[in-house]
Amino acid sequence: CEAAAKEKADAAAKKAEEMRAHVQGLATMVNETAAATSVHLNAEQEAARAAAAQKKAEEAEKKAKEIKEHAQALASLVNESEAVTDMALSQEVEEARAALRD
Repeated sequence: CEAAAKEKADAAAKKAEEMRAHVQGLATMVNETAAATSVHLNAEQEAARAAAAQKKAEEAEKKAKEIKEHAQALASLVNESEAVTDMALSQEVEEARAALRD
């Protein structure tokens, strides 16, 4: 009877060791999955940051282009204004010369 009890105890101990090893294996798999998930999430966050930075860069580039176009339009207006002013001054000078001749 004692031998049978020892056999059952040994079998139970062996089964318990197998279960412990199985649980340990599962815990390792869970830890590995958690680590892989963390790496994946970090990569997704980095990709999101890069996309946001790219969008900001594109918006800044668009704004810079608009500012450049506006500056060019202003420069064009200044040039036209100078030309009109030069013509008006030339006309005034000619009129003054004509008045002096008379």
